[in-house]
Order: sequence, then C-alpha cells, then structure tokens
Amino acid sequence: MAAAPTIDPFTPPSALEATFSASERLGLAIEETRDKAVAEALGIPVEKVVAAINANHTSDTATAKAMGVTLAKARKAWEAGSAAVAELEASLKVVQEIEAITERIPAEGADVEALELEASNLVAQVAKDEELATELRALLAAAVQAVKEKTPLTGTIVAKKEESTDFSVLGEKAEESVKEGAALAATLGTAMGSLATAAYGLAQHIYGVRKELTNGKGMPDLKGDSPGAQSYKSAVLDAAGLAPAEGDTPAEAAEKLNNRARVDQAIKEAMSPIRVLDIRGLDDDPEGLAAYPGCKSAADVFKAYKLNDKTNAEIRAEKYALKKQAERAALEAAAAKSDDEGGEGGEGGEGGEESGTEAEKADRKFASVKRGLKALTKEDALDSLDELTAERKKEIKTDAEAMIKQLKQVIAAVL
Repeated sequence: MAAAPTIDPFTPPSALEATFSASERLGLAIEETRDKAVAEALGIPVEKVVAAINANHTSDTATAKAMGVTLAKARKAWEAGSAAVAELEASLKVVQEIEAITERIPAEGADVEALELEASNLVAQVAKDEELATELRALLAAAVQAVKEKTPLTGTIVAKKEESTDFSVLGEKAEESVKEGAALAATLGTAMGSLATAAYGLAQHIYGVRKELTNGKGMPDLKGDSPGAQSYKSAVLDAAGLAPAEGDTPAEAAEKLNNRARVDQAIKEAMSPIRVLDIRGLDDDPEGLAAYPGCKSAADVFKAYKLNDKTNAEIRAEKYALKKQAERAALEAAAAKSDDEGGEGGEGGEGGEESGTEAEKADRKFASVKRGLKALTKEDALDSLDELTAERKKEIKTDAEAMIKQLKQVIAAVL
C-alpha cells in the first residue's frame, strides 16, 4: 500500500488559500505561530491549545484548566507565544495599512499619486519578504490601473455615501460609547488567547460602531478602514489608559504602548468570527442586506469587502482535520503493511503470511494483532487517545467493540 500523503497542518487547503488576502494569511500565521509556541512552552499538543482558546472560556483560569496547566504556567507560556509573533505582528500592521490605501485609491477625488507613494514606502518596510512584497506591489498596481482605466476593482461598489472622517454620527451617545469600550479594553490586560472574553466583548463593541460608520465604498465600515473608525478605536484605547501620559517614565510609556499593541491585535483576532457570522446572517435579514448597495446575498458582501467567508477558527479546524486524516491514513498504511509482512522475524516465525499452511497463516495473523494490541495498550498510548476529537473517539469505540466480537470468535474457534 502506498505511503500516506504528508500534509503540513499549518498550510491552508488550496481552495481556502486562494481566497486569502495578505493580511488574512498573516493574521492566521500569527495565531498558528503563537499556538505552536504556547504548546511547546507547555509541552502539550498544539491541538489542545487551539481547542482551549477557541472554546472562548469565561476566564483565563478556565482556559488554563482546559489546557491542563496552572494559570501561572499558561500566562508564562502565552508571553512566550506573544514574543514569537512580534515580528509578524509588525508586518501585519504594515500590510493592513497598504490594503486600506488600495481600497481608498479608486474612490472619487482620491489623491492617487500621494496614496501610491505612501503605499510604496510601506511596501519597502516588508521588502525582505519578497513574496509578500511582490503581492502587495501587484495589489497597488491593480488599484492604480483601475483608476487609469476608470473601472472599479473586482468586488467594489460605487460609493453612495461619503466616507466617515470621524465618529460624530454617534451623536450624543459618542462619549458614553467610548467609555463603554474603554471599560472593556481595561479588562484585557491579562487576557490570554485570541478569543478571550474581554477581547471578544471589546471587538463586538467596536464592530457595532463600525456598522454605523461608512467606508470609502459607501457601505458600513465592517473592516474599520475609515478615518472615523480608526479615530474611534484610538479614542477607546486612549480612554482605557493605553497611551503614554505626561509624567510617565520611559519604561511606563513603553509598557503602555506594548499593551496597546497587544490589545489592538486581540481586537483584530476576535473580529474574525464576529464579522463572518454577522455577514452570514444577512441571508436571513433582507432589511440588513439593504445597507449594502449592489449586494443581493451574504456571498456578495464577502466579495465586496474581499473577506474570507470562514472564521479563522474554522480554517484552523479544517487544517487540523486534514492533519488527523493524514495521521490516520499513515497508521492504516502501517497496519496494512504489518498484515502483509506477517510475523517475519517475530513471534509468528519466519516467512510472510502467504507461505505455509492455512493454520500457520492464521497463527501469524493472530500474532500480528497481538503485537498491535500490546503496543496500543501501553499507558502512554492509551493516554494519547484522550487528545483525539470526540468524533474519532466514537469511531474507535465502535471499532473496538466490533474487534471484541471478532476476538470472541477466535476464542470459540480454539476451544
């Protein structure tokens, strides 16, 4: 039997990868790199870390418990994970700025030359990643060319409203809204994971405000690209004390800026499921869909915003499922090979299963099964079964019960 294919668990399935923007790929890479670093620091499988984080527990203590470690160990491991992604996070910020600029270039009245220069300078900051830089240059060139040809970029909608330059649209509730967001941000200082409760709540709050603002396409600013959305988030983080203040020592100022960057990244990560699930709901909400000119379905909205229609958690789950499939295929291939080779050089004597009498062949097959069960029932092997998915555990239970019946047939045959 041919060897099972090797699937890198951190490579997105090609069908998904083709739809990713550069920032989406980097964002996913950040989460995966952090997960691996945390798992390595704790000495546990990365799947266990991912499951604990994506479960969106109500406290850090619950998240740590789900990973089977103390809160202190979990936080120390998370610090190691954050350090591992610092460079990627810096690149992500640059990429997001470039993508936002390319969205503004086709807008009516845009200073294309100035925006193109600004974006080009930003691309230079990530030039050491040649593949990423090439992709961003192509994205920028496409936006500029669309203006020259006076044709909109694929998936864009002609603006019907002016882009929000501030968040004055909130009116009298603006001040109270900022305070509410700041209170949520202030609780995020020690939160672990991309979907920690505080980060999720803060992201929901900011997303709600974004929907009241307008982007350069005249639609709700779901991606937070408008100056209004950016200034609102800044106001919230400032009010939460995540900005240097007069009288701060250099160390205090640096700590505040570091915490601000951490909270900002947590917002971006938590925003993925919030936005995806909200857009999906538009298929059952004709009134809500009317806010997106030219869009007749949720799929149209995803296309207009150039967003993936899967959450990061769904993407990662699909990739880990592929990894498990590959592992199972490898185990099945190994088992088949063992059956084919029989007890050669082992308990069953010499030769393959095709040689000897029928009784000798049956004896060698039994010896092969015995070796497999002996290896499986070792303590470490049994403990590892707990890390499998609930679905796989159910499959193993069904197979094991069937094997018990088959072993009873063997016992009856030798009585």
